[in-house]
Amino acid sequence: MTGLHSDKDFVTANALECILAKPEKPAPPKLATEKAEYGKVPAYLETIKAQIAAERTMLAERRRAEEEAALGSVREMTEEERDDLLFDLKTKWGKLNAAYGRLSFSLDVPSHRRKKESLEREMTQLEKDVKQLQGRQVVVLEDGR
Repeated sequence: MTGLHSDKDFVTANALECILAKPEKPAPPKLATEKAEYGKVPAYLETIKAQIAAERTMLAERRRAEEEAALGSVREMTEEERDDLLFDLKTKWGKLNAAYGRLSFSLDVPSHRRKKESLEREMTQLEKDVKQLQGRQVVVLEDGR
Protein backbone atom coordinates (compact mmCIF):
# COMPACT_ATOMS: atom_id res chain seq x y z
CA MET A 1 0.00 0.00 0.00
CA THR A 2 1.16 3.33 -0.81
CA GLY A 3 0.36 6.27 1.34
CA LEU A 4 1.51 7.98 4.46
CA HIS A 5 2.31 5.94 7.47
CA SER A 6 2.76 7.12 11.02
CA ASP A 7 3.68 5.42 14.24
CA LYS A 8 1.77 7.97 16.28
CA ASP A 9 -1.01 6.64 18.51
CA PHE A 10 -3.73 9.22 17.93
CA VAL A 11 -6.03 7.91 20.68
CA THR A 12 -3.37 8.20 23.36
CA ALA A 13 -2.22 11.58 22.03
CA ASN A 14 -5.79 12.91 22.10
CA ALA A 15 -6.32 11.60 25.66
CA LEU A 16 -3.09 13.25 26.87
CA GLU A 17 -4.01 16.48 25.14
CA CYS A 18 -7.44 16.54 26.82
CA ILE A 19 -6.05 15.71 30.26
CA LEU A 20 -3.46 18.48 30.14
CA ALA A 21 -5.79 21.13 28.66
CA LYS A 22 -7.15 23.85 30.93
CA PRO A 23 -10.98 23.95 31.21
CA GLU A 24 -12.73 26.82 29.49
CA LYS A 25 -14.11 29.42 31.81
CA PRO A 26 -17.84 29.98 31.25
CA ALA A 27 -18.89 33.49 30.43
CA PRO A 28 -20.24 35.27 33.49
CA PRO A 29 -24.04 35.38 33.43
CA LYS A 30 -25.59 38.65 32.32
CA LEU A 31 -27.39 40.62 34.96
CA ALA A 32 -31.08 41.17 34.35
CA THR A 33 -30.45 44.90 34.17
CA GLU A 34 -27.99 44.44 31.28
CA LYS A 35 -30.47 42.62 29.04
CA ALA A 36 -32.03 44.49 26.12
CA GLU A 37 -35.63 43.85 27.22
CA TYR A 38 -35.03 45.03 30.80
CA GLY A 39 -37.69 47.46 32.01
CA LYS A 40 -40.01 46.87 29.04
CA VAL A 41 -43.49 45.42 29.48
CA PRO A 42 -43.84 42.10 27.63
CA ALA A 43 -46.04 42.12 24.55
CA TYR A 44 -48.48 39.54 25.96
CA LEU A 45 -49.13 41.80 28.97
CA GLU A 46 -49.82 44.73 26.67
CA THR A 47 -52.52 42.72 24.86
CA ILE A 48 -54.07 41.63 28.18
CA LYS A 49 -54.07 45.25 29.40
CA ALA A 50 -55.79 46.32 26.19
CA GLN A 51 -58.46 43.60 26.59
CA ILE A 52 -59.12 44.64 30.20
CA ALA A 53 -59.41 48.30 29.21
CA ALA A 54 -61.85 47.40 26.41
CA GLU A 55 -63.98 45.36 28.85
CA ARG A 56 -64.02 48.21 31.36
CA THR A 57 -65.17 50.73 28.77
CA MET A 58 -67.83 48.32 27.53
CA LEU A 59 -69.12 47.78 31.08
CA ALA A 60 -69.12 51.52 31.76
CA GLU A 61 -71.09 52.17 28.56
CA ARG A 62 -73.59 49.44 29.42
CA ARG A 63 -74.01 50.77 32.97
CA ARG A 64 -74.50 54.32 31.65
CA ALA A 65 -77.08 53.09 29.10
CA GLU A 66 -78.98 51.18 31.80
CA GLU A 67 -79.03 54.26 34.05
CA GLU A 68 -80.30 56.43 31.20
CA ALA A 69 -82.99 53.86 30.38
CA ALA A 70 -84.02 53.64 34.03
CA LEU A 71 -84.23 57.42 34.39
CA GLY A 72 -86.35 57.75 31.27
CA SER A 73 -88.86 55.12 32.38
CA VAL A 74 -89.64 56.45 35.86
CA ARG A 75 -92.79 58.51 36.26
CA GLU A 76 -95.15 59.57 38.99
CA MET A 77 -98.41 57.62 39.26
CA THR A 78 -101.47 59.80 38.74
CA GLU A 79 -104.09 60.14 41.43
CA GLU A 80 -106.65 58.37 39.23
CA GLU A 81 -104.32 55.39 38.60
CA ARG A 82 -103.58 55.11 42.31
CA ASP A 83 -107.29 55.20 43.19
CA ASP A 84 -108.05 52.52 40.57
CA LEU A 85 -105.26 50.33 41.91
CA LEU A 86 -106.47 50.77 45.50
CA PHE A 87 -110.01 49.89 44.45
CA ASP A 88 -108.80 46.73 42.67
CA LEU A 89 -106.70 45.67 45.68
CA LYS A 90 -109.61 46.21 48.09
CA THR A 91 -111.95 44.26 45.76
CA LYS A 92 -109.50 41.37 45.62
CA TRP A 93 -109.13 41.47 49.42
CA GLY A 94 -112.95 41.31 49.72
CA LYS A 95 -113.11 38.23 47.49
CA LEU A 96 -110.35 36.52 49.49
CA ASN A 97 -112.08 37.42 52.75
CA ALA A 98 -115.36 35.90 51.47
CA ALA A 99 -113.52 32.71 50.50
CA TYR A 100 -111.84 32.69 53.92
CA GLY A 101 -115.25 33.01 55.60
CA ARG A 102 -116.57 30.01 53.68
CA LEU A 103 -113.81 27.73 55.02
CA SER A 104 -114.89 25.06 57.47
CA PHE A 105 -114.01 25.38 61.16
CA SER A 106 -112.40 21.96 61.34
CA LEU A 107 -108.96 21.96 59.82
CA ASP A 108 -108.31 18.23 60.14
CA VAL A 109 -107.52 17.79 56.47
CA PRO A 110 -104.04 19.08 55.44
CA SER A 111 -105.38 20.59 52.20
CA HIS A 112 -107.89 22.74 54.21
CA ARG A 113 -105.07 23.93 56.47
CA ARG A 114 -102.88 24.83 53.45
CA LYS A 115 -105.78 26.67 51.81
CA LYS A 116 -106.42 28.66 55.01
CA GLU A 117 -102.74 29.58 55.36
CA SER A 118 -102.54 30.56 51.69
CA LEU A 119 -105.58 32.84 51.98
CA GLU A 120 -104.19 34.44 55.16
CA ARG A 121 -100.84 35.11 53.45
CA GLU A 122 -102.47 36.70 50.41
CA MET A 123 -104.79 38.86 52.54
CA THR A 124 -101.88 40.02 54.71
CA GLN A 125 -99.87 40.97 51.61
CA LEU A 126 -102.83 42.85 50.14
CA GLU A 127 -103.27 44.77 53.42
CA LYS A 128 -99.59 45.78 53.32
CA ASP A 129 -99.91 46.90 49.70
CA VAL A 130 -103.01 48.99 50.45
CA LYS A 131 -101.28 50.68 53.39
CA GLN A 132 -98.28 51.44 51.21
CA LEU A 133 -100.42 53.08 48.52
CA GLN A 134 -102.64 55.16 50.80
CA GLY A 135 -101.64 58.77 51.28
CA ARG A 136 -98.30 58.53 49.49
CA GLN A 137 -96.83 59.73 46.27
CA VAL A 138 -96.18 56.64 44.10
CA VAL A 139 -93.40 56.41 41.51
CA VAL A 140 -93.81 53.87 38.71
CA LEU A 141 -90.88 52.18 36.98
CA GLU A 142 -92.09 51.26 33.51
CA ASP A 143 -90.62 48.35 31.63
CA GLY A 144 -89.23 49.47 28.26
CA ARG A 145 -90.35 46.34 26.37
